[in-house]
Amino acid sequence: MALGVWLGAVWGLLLLSGALAQERKPPRMVGAPMEASMDEEQAQRALRFAVERYNRGTNDAFSSRVAEVISVRKQIVAGIKYIFTVKVGRTACRKSEIASSGNSETCAFMTEPGQAKESVCNFTVFIVPWANQIELSKNVCQ
Repeated sequence: MALGVWLGAVWGLLLLSGALAQERKPPRMVGAPMEASMDEEQAQRALRFAVERYNRGTNDAFSSRVAEVISVRKQIVAGIKYIFTVKVGRTACRKSEIASSGNSETCAFMTEPGQAKESVCNFTVFIVPWANQIELSKNVCQ
């Protein structure tokens, strides 16, 4: 009888240890990209910078802005590297209008067929906050 109780206790401990092992997350590698939030001031700054550079790089007369943030990740390196996947839409505001106001966030997206355009973009922005440096190192849109 004592052997049965002992085997039952061992079996219970094995089941418990297996359940606990499955709940543990694998350790995150130091320096690996991690999830970030658009609530972070630096993430907002990085995305504004990326969209500004995106608009400068297109020959479209109309400005584009972010319609949706699909994902944002960050990696701590010799600064902070933000990795964005966003949906960018064409607005009804001309770039010349934006140049004077400096804000495209209030511009409505175009909806007319042939005028409305959306792209999914991957932006990587490197920020060194203590040196006041910012650089768009990847700008790929489809």
